[in-house]
Amino acid sequence: MQAHIELLLRQKIGLDAKTIGSSTISLAIKQRMQTIGINDIKEYCLLLQQTSQEWQLLIEVIVIPETWFLRDKEPFLFLQEFIKKEYLKQRQKLWRILSIPCSTGEEPYSIAISLLEAGLLGHQFTIDAFDVSYRSLEKAKMGIYTKNSFRGVNNDVIDRYFDLQSQGYELKEMIKRQVKFSYGNILEFNSLNNYDIAFCRNLLIYFDRGSRAKAIDNLAKALTEKGLLFIGHSESGCLIDSPFVGAGHPKAFVFRKENRASAKPTKPTIVKTSPSPPPVVVAEKEKTTEASLLKQAQTKADNNDFSNALTLCQTYIKQNPLDSDAHTLLGEIYQAQGEIQTAMGCYQKALYLNPNQYSALVHLMLIKQQLGDRAGALILQQRIDRLAKGNQSS
Repeated sequence: MQAHIELLLRQKIGLDAKTIGSSTISLAIKQRMQTIGINDIKEYCLLLQQTSQEWQLLIEVIVIPETWFLRDKEPFLFLQEFIKKEYLKQRQKLWRILSIPCSTGEEPYSIAISLLEAGLLGHQFTIDAFDVSYRSLEKAKMGIYTKNSFRGVNNDVIDRYFDLQSQGYELKEMIKRQVKFSYGNILEFNSLNNYDIAFCRNLLIYFDRGSRAKAIDNLAKALTEKGLLFIGHSESGCLIDSPFVGAGHPKAFVFRKENRASAKPTKPTIVKTSPSPPPVVVAEKEKTTEASLLKQAQTKADNNDFSNALTLCQTYIKQNPLDSDAHTLLGEIYQAQGEIQTAMGCYQKALYLNPNQYSALVHLMLIKQQLGDRAGALILQQRIDRLAKGNQSS
């Protein structure tokens, strides 16, 4: 019967059970059954089909928010620079921003803070934020947070936009009023449109292929031409063969909506060596030295040319198997294409070669967070913190 519930979860919210593990869903089901006093899973399954309220309560248990203010920083730095440049061209423009899923509010509020820091005034932008969790939405509307929501945030930012209360840090009203929170499922959005910017980070990795394609299509419809889409660092591969192209800042994981006819994605060159062997993908004909291979692989990856980046990086590693930077880059390439397990193996190899490989530590920590391995993520976070402190004292 759990398999049937997992199928219904896939149909209703696009959740692929494999991304969080059937054991996690099993624990959530048992928790709800215990709470309402049902011992037979068949009876519980029947209840799910009869009432939308129980569906929502089960989703609340399964969807555990993990977010904080200005998470990953680079997307928000890019957003500020983009707005500063575009504001000079369009001073009268009202900027419309979409945030989905908005979780407990840290991300849409971070967007509001970033836009104010960039020089916009409150009447020059609006933010619509959606989530499938009513519990998260209620917390977001309250706008009160604990220290856990401020990992790496400067104290001056906290002092400018928050007031310390007995319950925690409360957002100032000027930030709260910039965000409108609503219940919403990205798979059911058909009428949202004319957004200039959308944040949809760390959601697509939990969807099955069909739901992912539908979500990307709905995001494309919601954005204006040339609109920007921010996604999670492990989701770049999800946008292959979509209306989105890289916006030129790989660390921000931001993409621009382009007309398919005008977009010219880089394609690998196919070389047929003879009638019998299969086609071979090769990099563009370039005279390369061994030292430049890795730089070229990084450049290809930055331009979302993952096929050639992979070829160059693998060629370099064959010649330099002990280079931890190369194994880290290989992991980033696989991760961008959605091959998470392979990417994790590359990061682990990089850390075996160099336990202080900072980028590999960060990537692996974020993946473990997204996969629900909080204990593993915490261990890696502690290593990152120790490494950062060591660099500061040296």
